[in-house]
Amino acid sequence: MTRIWADSESVGLCGPTKSIQYWCDGGAHPKIIYLPKGWLEDGATVKQVQGFMDLLNRPDTTLYLYQAVHDSFHLYRLVHLLNGYDELDRTRIVYRDWE
Repeated sequence: MTRIWADSESVGLCGPTKSIQYWCDGGAHPKIIYLPKGWLEDGATVKQVQGFMDLLNRPDTTLYLYQAVHDSFHLYRLVHLLNGYDELDRTRIVYRDWE
């Protein structure tokens, strides 16, 4: 079993995520992933974030969050960005009643 303690930093409550800090069992120092503006175009940073998300998706991982609601919101949003969803896209699905 792997235990991970994680924290995210952002610009305001709903602003962009700026960094992820996490500690794994037995780690002496936290690992920090910095997310500067344009990080999605930086292959090394994307690889770091994807590696962290892959670690979280393992069935033997237990995740501990400092501010659970805030951190889970930002981690969830990062997964969406990695999967190609643009957080700035404000288009909405229009539903019609098909009578």
